[in-house]
Amino acid sequence: MLPADSVDLAQHTVKYFRPPYHGFWRWAEDGHLVELHSGETLCYREELTDLLRGQEGIGLLRFGSVLLILAACQDSWAGSDRIGSMIEHLGRNNYAYVKICLQRIKPFLDLLSQLPPDLRKGRKRIHLIRSLTACTGNRDVSTAKLPHLLDHFNSGQLDGQIFKTTDDGHYSIEWDLLALRLISQHFKSVAELEHHLRTGLSEAPEPAPLDIPDDAPPADLLEELARDRDTAGLARLAQRLVAALHIPLHARGSSELPLGGVSDITNRGDFDRLLLSELAQDDLTLTARLVNNEALFLRREEPPQHLERQRTVLMDTTLKMWGLPRVFALSTALACARQEKQVTAVQAFALSGEGFVPMDLHTKVGVTQAMTHLDVALHCGGGLRAFFAETPPHDTHDYILVSDADAMRDADFQAVFSDIRSRLRFLAVLHRDGRLEFFEYTNGHRKLLFSPKLDLNALLFPKGKTPQPAPQRLDNGLILPAFFQQNPPPLRFPARGLKTLKKRSFEHPEFGLALVTPQNRVLYWDDYDKAPQELAVSIEQGEYYQIAFGNTGDLYTLVVDQRRSFSKLYRITPTRPLGRESIQVFGFDLKEKVGLVVASCFQGDQLHLHNWNKPIAINCETGEKSLSPLSNANISEAQQANRNMGVAAIRAKLQVKYRSIITAKYIGLDLSGQFLMLDNHTLLVNPDTDLMWVDRLGPRKPPVHLTRHPHPDNPKISLLTRTWADGSQVVLDSRGLLHLHSSNPEVPDVTILAVANHPLTAWAADGTVGGHQHFLPSSTEDKTCSGRAFYDLYIKPFIDCLEANAPKPMS
Repeated sequence: MLPADSVDLAQHTVKYFRPPYHGFWRWAEDGHLVELHSGETLCYREELTDLLRGQEGIGLLRFGSVLLILAACQDSWAGSDRIGSMIEHLGRNNYAYVKICLQRIKPFLDLLSQLPPDLRKGRKRIHLIRSLTACTGNRDVSTAKLPHLLDHFNSGQLDGQIFKTTDDGHYSIEWDLLALRLISQHFKSVAELEHHLRTGLSEAPEPAPLDIPDDAPPADLLEELARDRDTAGLARLAQRLVAALHIPLHARGSSELPLGGVSDITNRGDFDRLLLSELAQDDLTLTARLVNNEALFLRREEPPQHLERQRTVLMDTTLKMWGLPRVFALSTALACARQEKQVTAVQAFALSGEGFVPMDLHTKVGVTQAMTHLDVALHCGGGLRAFFAETPPHDTHDYILVSDADAMRDADFQAVFSDIRSRLRFLAVLHRDGRLEFFEYTNGHRKLLFSPKLDLNALLFPKGKTPQPAPQRLDNGLILPAFFQQNPPPLRFPARGLKTLKKRSFEHPEFGLALVTPQNRVLYWDDYDKAPQELAVSIEQGEYYQIAFGNTGDLYTLVVDQRRSFSKLYRITPTRPLGRESIQVFGFDLKEKVGLVVASCFQGDQLHLHNWNKPIAINCETGEKSLSPLSNANISEAQQANRNMGVAAIRAKLQVKYRSIITAKYIGLDLSGQFLMLDNHTLLVNPDTDLMWVDRLGPRKPPVHLTRHPHPDNPKISLLTRTWADGSQVVLDSRGLLHLHSSNPEVPDVTILAVANHPLTAWAADGTVGGHQHFLPSSTEDKTCSGRAFYDLYIKPFIDCLEANAPKPMS
């Protein structure tokens, strides 16, 4: 801290904050707020202190200059004549001089009032004042003295001298306007000032000459579809059809063309092309003619170059294709639309009863949109006729029609089909039992090429199986567990951190219990006989939390930190039993709307806030602000009556009977290489076929190096990681989970509960869950297998892979 004379600094503090005699501003309500001479509030003392603290490191303008900036930032500035009112108030002794001074600075103050609200409201004014102060060397308080000056001001010891207005002589507005006049010379328009505030630059730099690389080639479409649960079945069926369909090359080749004639005579060529008259020469004469390039050869006619072909897929979307045939047809169209060497372009069209529309079968969005094409006509004859009527014949185009067997038997369709079948190259006829007949047409006559039969139910609706997501590796080397990519989480979580809870929980008689843990996670009990769900892995840190449920079961959480004037409202939509398929988290930043929050309470979907101004109501669904019908006193009383449960009541209701394993010094296999171990806990299957971490002392392999990483979304959650040489990885999650990633791509990622002496639950990335019901979401209770079956299917292969790739001991 810089040495400073306390007496001089106290005098400077009084001089800086004392209102001038007959000035344009004054302290009001015993120093709790600053107002203009006309009685309009400028700001509260706490708010003002926060703004001035934000100027540390740069210094302060005169206090009057700062107040003029704050006045121009108010919404009411543009619609009022405050400059004229100041002229009347200050111009008693020298009206003409005061009028000139204020009118010179009025354009700049009007310019400040036209800034967007996100640059002149709330705490954004800290950056505004700092940026304006940096444009001038005129400082009334230096950088070194600013912290000490504010400490003297906040101590309250100088209030009697500061708030007492005395006549220290004639006050001149010129001193407060001097710095603003210097600043105004840097900005001629709102756009210039806004650009400076957002970028710190006076003008935009010239764009750098960059060589923009070409777009990366797109990933395989079928692989992209396979990663999405909604299109995984379609992708599996299309992949099977790609292997089954072998579309032949065009039958017309060089052997069918009338080639083989003579195009010319030349004096160079192969001996088998010599003219017969040359062979009639004697040997000496023929040799001389060959040496002198006088012998004559035949030049054969050359075949034409290979013609590039195009392929067009026509998919029936009429009534008889609805349901399962529609998915079968789209998978067939995707298989036919795969790019091949001899095909330069592929396009697709959906046929209706009267016309046709193009389809995009090269992108995921286009494939999803193709599923929406439906028509109520009985057959696609009209669309087929319309397409070929607008498409001229072309020898290099192959047309493939995909339709259903029942639709092909329609008499009206056959009448149309007989007219256009000579234009077709291939026909794919689908049967509801999974059979596909693929015909080739030559001059209107068809030939069956192949007829594969597929198990549609097994491919489209596999029991409990979903594609395993591709592993994601973070910059720190951690392979992100597949469990982190699931919404909602497929397992319930151990209840942790209940000993330190204070005013962090809320119970609703219908919807259940929610709480915020010390790690800033949001846990939710919809069933007290089960473990909690995790609704949010991380929310903001605050001094206190206000929690409530809305009318439809949405969870509202208000986070308040008065020390930094921070307030944020979260709206979280849980999943079942409230009928939602995924957890959604929305955050509304309230600090710009309401400022400092003194008290708060929820009523239904409304949040009522008591701050230093009038009480405010916030719509929790939209974030819109309005005037609250409650008084500030009512809001404070309602906050005290909030149904926050104590720690003892929570623990008695939940009856947590297990202990979470959150850290370990050893993660790996036992000495025999048969069982997973966490320190002295061994993963076993008990006689009731339950998975359990059992305390079992026994030999284990030598100590290993473990790496600790923070959770990518919450640094308060630690991830203790061990990585094997073959790339396998185990992550102990401090939330009470153990994640396994095998180097064998055939073994899915696995997540196991890490709680001691309690039946466990585990999840695999292909969608299989196994074990005890306590940690299972309600939606998966009927899709589980036993702990023994899960161990044999997923955990044992992980262990076997580690042992197979372990370094062999030296003989």
